[in-house]
Amino acid sequence: MPKLKKLEISEELDGRIKRLLDSMSDKSLKSNRKRLAKLAAGLSDSKLDKEGLLYWDLPKLAVGDYTVKSKFEPGSLFYSTDGHTDCIFEVISAQSGLLDIMQYRIGVYGFRRKYGISTTSPFANGARPVTEAERKKYLRAEHFFKQGRRFNEFRRGDIVFDSSRGTYPYFELIDPSSSPHSVKPGELKLVCTVENRGDKRWPT
Repeated sequence: MPKLKKLEISEELDGRIKRLLDSMSDKSLKSNRKRLAKLAAGLSDSKLDKEGLLYWDLPKLAVGDYTVKSKFEPGSLFYSTDGHTDCIFEVISAQSGLLDIMQYRIGVYGFRRKYGISTTSPFANGARPVTEAERKKYLRAEHFFKQGRRFNEFRRGDIVFDSSRGTYPYFELIDPSSSPHSVKPGELKLVCTVENRGDKRWPT
């Protein structure tokens, strides 16, 4: 007979359950029936629906027969504040309540790897999933960073791509400061930096 899969709930619901049970007296906590009644009264239909749970799952919640799924899945992106700096970070790993991340600091335009961040820290607690615009910004900043550039940094001689040019979308950027594309850098893609161009390494 196949082994039944254990209930898997979010950190948010786990915290809610613990707060409800913590409000009970020690004597009441010993009664599974009273624990069940407390959760049945304290957990709304919407909270259960959000987790994909039904009322017959409540007995397992009452006795702690479940596992907690971390919101910090490897590869996921989050927005938070590090001190006075807004940042977007990618989760590299999440183990034993500790996070390893790659952090992009907005405005500072720098990436840095950070290790051993507690999932209960203010930084992690304040984190929320990124919006689609924030996701695109992080990936674009990462693209420039891997090529040794700041966010949206172009230089004379770079090969760039502009989908609006139609037939000839790839071209050499002659003067980034006066280029009409400098006013919409978010639409221009850096294909190859001038430093990495093979045709620029040989004297003519």
